[in-house]
Amino acid sequence: MSRGLAWILVACLVGGLVSNFTFSQNWVTSLILVPLTLLGWWGLPKLAPVIDRLTNRQVTLLVGVGMAVMVLLQMAVLKWLPVTVYHDPLRVLDQATRMAIGHTSWKITYFWRYPQNVPIAYLLSLWLKLTMALGMGVNRGVHLLSMLLLDGMALLGIDTAWRVSKKKHLVLGILAFGVLTPFAYTYYLQVFYTDLPVMFVLLYLLRTLVLWRRRNWWQKGLSGVLLVLLAMLGQLTKANMIVIIPAMLLTALILWGRHRFKQSQLLVPMLLITLGVALSFPLSSTLDKAAQFTR
Repeated sequence: MSRGLAWILVACLVGGLVSNFTFSQNWVTSLILVPLTLLGWWGLPKLAPVIDRLTNRQVTLLVGVGMAVMVLLQMAVLKWLPVTVYHDPLRVLDQATRMAIGHTSWKITYFWRYPQNVPIAYLLSLWLKLTMALGMGVNRGVHLLSMLLLDGMALLGIDTAWRVSKKKHLVLGILAFGVLTPFAYTYYLQVFYTDLPVMFVLLYLLRTLVLWRRRNWWQKGLSGVLLVLLAMLGQLTKANMIVIIPAMLLTALILWGRHRFKQSQLLVPMLLITLGVALSFPLSSTLDKAAQFTR
């Protein structure tokens, strides 16, 4: 099954490469993409054994330097490359800013059409109240939140890769993805919206499911509380995160069919995630009332 999923991923990546090459308006970029892809396909497997010979201290140093470089580049992007206006994120940010300074009017048709964005606007307004109290403007407050989530997700991914695999080349591969690709410098950094928070939540949920068996009782207790809270906040932030429920059900059925579900010890964390998602619905109504919004 793992090999089958890997080939599905390969097919998706090949489709992406073909579409970038065929439909791109920038032929120079497309032509450069082909030799780079072939070079990576040939060279990266040869590089992995060299990386694995590094000491733990050297890997830690590289991760620290890489993250510092990424943060400096992010600050440069936010300072010198102002973002183009994106309509939905702009509506949410504008309403959150109004609520942060005490204006709770909802005389805007956007939220009547998309009431699922009321919770994220309200939660963002609470964050802006905090950053304003610390003397920050709206843009700096939002940029700080984006960087905390984005860089926190990179560190969480690196730590998860190390705990699961103990492979140094995988750790540095994830670091390279963060430092060397546009992922950490473009949309997710420049535009705060629901995508980044829900990706952070999903990464933590998947990390906890994978590492659950390795934890002692007090670690499981703390992780269980965080599972409920983050599943609840993730569902509040982006309504379609509810697909995690059938995904967990399918996973449980596959493990059950292989007589491995009991051994996996995933029942408790799956139930806690389901509880968090369920609690998000009454909490959403509570936030509507707190924000003085009527659907």
